[in-house]
Amino acid sequence: MTDFTEGPRGFDLMLSETRRQLAKMGAAAAAGATVPGTQSADTEPETVIGEGSEPGGWAQATVSAGRLRSLVVDPRLLREGSEAVCDKVIAAVNAAYADLGRRATSDLDAADTADVEQLTADLSRLQDESMRNMTMFTQALTSALERIQAQNR
Repeated sequence: MTDFTEGPRGFDLMLSETRRQLAKMGAAAAAGATVPGTQSADTEPETVIGEGSEPGGWAQATVSAGRLRSLVVDPRLLREGSEAVCDKVIAAVNAAYADLGRRATSDLDAADTADVEQLTADLSRLQDESMRNMTMFTQALTSALERIQAQNR
């Protein structure tokens, strides 16, 4: 099994694997098989939220599809330096995205009918947005930490 916990690349791999599985579901649906875990077109999708923290509890993150909704960092962590802060924040965000993946899969298992093409398109968009957002977030965090360190010199 692929380890999806190794930073942005792991998250990208997880989304790629999910897209492959959706393609299989689409092929099964086209062949007339019943596709479990999908939603009827007339129901409004519910926003799925993922929550996670790094193992020490220094940083907690809440995410939704393609968005970091909140990030809480214990101020005492700033004493550890920018590399430690970045490592802990990345671990918290990755844990939140892993939780989001588990919850999204759980929601799919509970739904009634499939629109695999729409799910595939949405997932593709989510993958692209998530990687762009993770890059921007990491750059912004690095910049902020550099400014903090410059002020403390």
